[in-house]
Amino acid sequence: ERGGSVDGGGDLGNVNGSTTVHVLSGDMEGSVFGGARMANVGGSAFVNIDGAMTDNENKEIAQTDYIVINRVYGGNDISGTIGDINTPTTPPTELTNKPEEVDNSFKTFVHISNQKDKEGDTKQIYIGQLFGGGNGDYGSGYDTYTDGIYQGKNKPVLTNTYVDIQGGSIVYAYGGGNNATVTGKAVIHVDNPSEVVNHILSDKTDPTSDLLTSDRFKRMGINPGYSHPSSDEFQIGRLFGG
Repeated sequence: ERGGSVDGGGDLGNVNGSTTVHVLSGDMEGSVFGGARMANVGGSAFVNIDGAMTDNENKEIAQTDYIVINRVYGGNDISGTIGDINTPTTPPTELTNKPEEVDNSFKTFVHISNQKDKEGDTKQIYIGQLFGGGNGDYGSGYDTYTDGIYQGKNKPVLTNTYVDIQGGSIVYAYGGGNNATVTGKAVIHVDNPSEVVNHILSDKTDPTSDLLTSDRFKRMGINPGYSHPSSDEFQIGRLFGG
């Protein structure tokens, strides 16, 4: 139920095709990456935070009625590229209301969905920071070597990113990366019917079991004094196109 980081791609090994990370429930203290840690992805990378769970089998798999993630990145973690001109990609079918310009030039996709169940409730989704691109926010300790030859560090690079927000509450949302390059364009689509999430109880009978505490906000990289992450007024605290 509670875990560290998840990478769609490899650690130091490349993925020639595309990657998908499908999140259905749980509390994740670390980060979710659609791409790799320190490697390339030849196709595209897709992070699907599935609060809608239209598939009955998925509903049975999901163990909690909430999803909490410190950070989400559509791209790679430390280094590497996403997208090869020789590897065609297709936007995921889960994306809705896609503008016509979303084609195989887009290399990362982040999709957050939600919808009411039979009781009229929606899954509680809370994300500290969301990036359409990669991370790359590391020091020199992650420089790479091939056959003993110093290669430097190739921070995550990709062309176009697409972020589709149709559920949940996010404190910081970015179309681009965190100290990582997007060479083309970043597109953000927002059509969010969810109610604002500002408290999530892991035990609904215990008011002290709130997962969204000041200490947790700090681990998400959020300044509670400036961002008001527990406010009940905003679905997204700050939204950046780049």
